Amino acid sequence: MMRLNLLPWRERQRQATLRRFRSRLVAGAILALCAVMLVDQLARQRGQQ
Repeated sequence: MMRLNLLPWRERQRQATLRRFRSRLVAGAILALCAVMLVDQLARQRGQQ
């Protein structure tokens, strides 16, 4: 019976999943920062009026 070594494939899949997770985490953090800055700017504008 032929044995297949799936470890390299699994490792590549794990690395791709981790890379995708990290990029989504960074994108979410940047988006949240932009949202906070926008809300802060709107609050400051309303405070001046």
